[in-house]
Amino acid sequence: MKEAITLYRRKGRHLKGCRIVNTTKSHEWLNRSKPNSLAEFVDCQTDDAKAYMNRALGAVIAVETEAELIRQERALTYDCMLQTEGTTTAIREETPMLGSGGGRRQHQLQQQGRQVDEMMAEFSVLNKDHEDLDNLKENLVRMTTGLTGVGERVFDLANQRDMLHSEIDGYRQGITDLRNQDDSGVQQRISDLVNEQKQAQDQQKKLMDKLQTTRTSLIKDNASLELLDKELVEHAAARAKCEEDANFDAQSAQEKRDYMDESCSGDLDRIIFESAKKAQSELGLIEKKKNSVRDGVAQYKARYHGSGLSHQELDKVTPDSTHEQLERFVNDTIQSLRDSELAEYTEKAERARLEAETSFRSDFVAHLKDQIDKIKELIRELNAHLKNRPFHKERYGFEMTPNPELKDILELVEAYTKMDQANVGSLFDLQHDEDKPHQDALAKIHEVLKDEGESSLLQDYRNFYNFELVIKDLDGNRKTTLSQRIKTGSGGEHQVPFYVAIAAAMGATYRLRDSADGVTMGGFSLSVFDEAFNKLDAENTQTSLGFMSDLGLQTLIAAPDDKYSLMATTMDTVINVCRDGRVVDIDVEFPTPKGKELLNSDNPYRLAAKNAAESETEEVGELEPA
Repeated sequence: MKEAITLYRRKGRHLKGCRIVNTTKSHEWLNRSKPNSLAEFVDCQTDDAKAYMNRALGAVIAVETEAELIRQERALTYDCMLQTEGTTTAIREETPMLGSGGGRRQHQLQQQGRQVDEMMAEFSVLNKDHEDLDNLKENLVRMTTGLTGVGERVFDLANQRDMLHSEIDGYRQGITDLRNQDDSGVQQRISDLVNEQKQAQDQQKKLMDKLQTTRTSLIKDNASLELLDKELVEHAAARAKCEEDANFDAQSAQEKRDYMDESCSGDLDRIIFESAKKAQSELGLIEKKKNSVRDGVAQYKARYHGSGLSHQELDKVTPDSTHEQLERFVNDTIQSLRDSELAEYTEKAERARLEAETSFRSDFVAHLKDQIDKIKELIRELNAHLKNRPFHKERYGFEMTPNPELKDILELVEAYTKMDQANVGSLFDLQHDEDKPHQDALAKIHEVLKDEGESSLLQDYRNFYNFELVIKDLDGNRKTTLSQRIKTGSGGEHQVPFYVAIAAAMGATYRLRDSADGVTMGGFSLSVFDEAFNKLDAENTQTSLGFMSDLGLQTLIAAPDDKYSLMATTMDTVINVCRDGRVVDIDVEFPTPKGKELLNSDNPYRLAAKNAAESETEEVGELEPA
């Protein structure tokens, strides 16, 4: 205590207004407060603070009325009226500095802020009213100025009003007289005329609509006529161009068109479209070849005749030269080169060409035969999986039939064994094939290899076969194909073959295969479906999933809640996703074999199959030998 007073005396100029509490006598003031004093309204956490409050406020009584205030020696009301030493005064409310006063101070600041906002709002309203009053004042001034000298006109207007009233009374009297007369015939005539006018208006509206429709049709017909005239001119030009060709036979072309109309029926438009598309592709290829010829001539000119000297015919070749001119120049140049010193390289170039063709053809036959054997093995494996997976008393299987257009080449490839492939170069040379058992195939290969646009036909082994998904009954009898069912089947009948085809395609893409110990090899092999099997029943759904599992695919399916019982019997992991606004809840389940067995125990599909099997067993047991 003494040290605090010493410090206060030394630093007093910085601590003006502070008080030092003597805590050595705190125990004497712990219980020395009067009832209903202000000290009872203060909560203290330490004995020193409580003793100080009792000493400072323990004798000040909290009162409400003036009588109670006067009766006490020291008292204080809630509105800060203080009675002390025989005098009454109003004290200022101070912001608390100790205890939890910080919260009250913040509350007071907020309350004063709200009061300021209310006063500002009230000030805005009053300011707006003030502006409205100023505007009203200005309007009144302008109105007063405008009414100056209006008194005389008011008298004239009053006289006019009286005259108009008299005239209106006359009209009313005339109306009354007319009403008293019998004008039923006139009224009927007026009604008839009104009806006739309405009918005429309706008829006129119909005629206008018909006229508008006729005008629209006329505009469309004129546009169609212009288009037909334009097409007629184009067709006439095309026909004239065809007639200029010596090989064109109009009668034969018409007979062929009639035959195609009868045989192709609805597919004629598709055939025409595909033919036009192929013709456009060929025109593009021809244009590309023409450009390559032009580029080749330009490169030849720049490489061998770039010295700037005159070279007779070469000087006539320009960037604007036609393809016929380029062709004439190339043929003349080749003939000139053949007749010159390049003739000695003919035999060497021919031998190199034969070696290159022999190497290419050997690789072609070996690669093509290997790919065909792989696709046959894949079809066999897929059919083996599908054989044990019936779909609603139907079995599916893949079939591959030779493409008629490439059947000759396919027979040629399959005719030679691996030992023959070593000499396949001579087999492809027509002049060395004395018996010529595959003359047509060899000729077709030569023609295809010469055509850059058709060479891709032999590069893809899938072009040699037509693939079809066949649908059979449980006894193996052929019912229909996927191509036929697409035209007539229902939604579920459409989906089942497609899922089978999709699974087979994904298995082939991942190159899945079984190892020697029966383990499926092929990597991740993920197959993802969104709302899959939405049109399939439980039987086809489980069969499809089983087929995918047999192939070694890892299937990931997004499905609604009503598919839970069906998916849980076949899936290894089930993730339930529940979304509520921006909150997403995820629950992961791992169905165990016992859980799947429990779900399958009351599956209607499996129960029906089990009952059918039991009934068949009972029927077989009841049969007696003959």
